[in-house]
Amino acid sequence: MEKRVLGSTELKISPITLRCGSLNQGKVLDAKLQTTLIHHALDMGINAIDTADVYYHGEAEKMVGAALQERRQNIILMTKVGMSYQNKKYRIDLTADYLREAVEASLKRLQTDHIDILQIHWPDLDFRIIEALETLTQLKDEGKIRHTGISNFNLEQTALSCKNSFISSLQVPLNLFKRDCEVKVLPHSHKENIGVLANSPFAHGLLNGEVEGHSESAYGMGSTISIVQENAKELNLRRVKRLRQFVENRNHTLSHLAINWSMAHIPVHSVVCAAESIAQIDEYIASCEWSLTHEELAQVDLLMNFA
Repeated sequence: MEKRVLGSTELKISPITLRCGSLNQGKVLDAKLQTTLIHHALDMGINAIDTADVYYHGEAEKMVGAALQERRQNIILMTKVGMSYQNKKYRIDLTADYLREAVEASLKRLQTDHIDILQIHWPDLDFRIIEALETLTQLKDEGKIRHTGISNFNLEQTALSCKNSFISSLQVPLNLFKRDCEVKVLPHSHKENIGVLANSPFAHGLLNGEVEGHSESAYGMGSTISIVQENAKELNLRRVKRLRQFVENRNHTLSHLAINWSMAHIPVHSVVCAAESIAQIDEYIASCEWSLTHEELAQVDLLMNFA
């Protein structure tokens, strides 16, 4: 699997990053299965693992740490901090004291002496970003993290981060149904040579076959997501039907299209995908054997624009 140099770093990252233990509709974390999936992904050439301290209240990091014990070398290990859990609620906390405490806890759970990319999970409305970046810079100087990343930042927040620190990566949702970052965030990231990690490539199930037909239960899982809400459901299902025909004519799948479309954006260096089976991982890897042409990208845009 061909690797890309991530932005201005020295890290060579696989086109697929495996997300481990992200919160998934209250499902129980199956550590044994997740370990099997991690090892299979590594065997197949995926070298980047993404998780977060809030996934399953730290249990996801513990699982990743245990799974990587004998395979930590040459793995790009990414996690996220900046969200505390208090009184059964999550809140953003970018204070220096909390970030230091969170990073120490993550290092312990991940059973490692350093994190390759530490990402600020969410920006806060009080713009304590500068304080957070200063803390991460100190942690980098101490050797506890190698690179600083940001996640879910808009253009203004990304620009402020770049002005006050060296940002190596930006993780942002990007798929055929959510493209707002194309206009400003991606061009700015390219200009600043920030490696973009595209997450949510399958649009909450629309682009990997998990959301099909008219089942209310299928849409219940994303009832707060605009692309699968009732007022957009019929239109988006028609779009998916057209896209399915497009990929089947080329002996590919919707998952292949979703990953390829995201990777077609120049600033995107890797697509972050969660998996629940070995077959899904193999599907992601198979997508790397296809590359959408400029003509095909234009055709996809037309199919999305039809009512």
